[in-house]
Amino acid sequence: MQGLRHLLLGEGLERAAIDARLKRWCGVFSEHYVPLLERTPTPHWRAAPRAAETLEELAQTHELALLTGNPEPVARGRMRRLALDRFFSPSTGAFGCEAEQRTDLVALARHRAGDPPLAEVALVGDTPRDVEGAHDAGIRAIAVASGQYGPTELSVADVLIDALAELPSALR
Repeated sequence: MQGLRHLLLGEGLERAAIDARLKRWCGVFSEHYVPLLERTPTPHWRAAPRAAETLEELAQTHELALLTGNPEPVARGRMRRLALDRFFSPSTGAFGCEAEQRTDLVALARHRAGDPPLAEVALVGDTPRDVEGAHDAGIRAIAVASGQYGPTELSVADVLIDALAELPSALR
């Protein structure tokens, strides 16, 4: 929602008008995106190497949850397309249409997971915003430097790994 708000403000719309319709936009976007995704070929989409095996291993000892700025149906649809949806229970996680700030999303995801102590929670991400959001929420940030951002941009993370497959070791 934050990105959409910024875009619409840039187009000259009034903040009050935007805020009044932002939640509705999330629903409309999802209503159109998910069916479009289901009929759009995505053979070029690739999960991180060994993603399924890594999540399978982690799921044995950790509760996994999606936390993203995307609307929930969009995020879950993307995970389904990558065949990773089975690792994320529908009752966990937090999504961009529920809150704009990462700290609020972390709090919501923790609540849905039974409010584990902050020391037992980590946010795994691949952007500086993910790292900042984890730190702002008082939890560990584990950065994966395999995407758009490299070690320099992610250097303030608590743990920096080169590939998702290294995550089980990073959590020990």
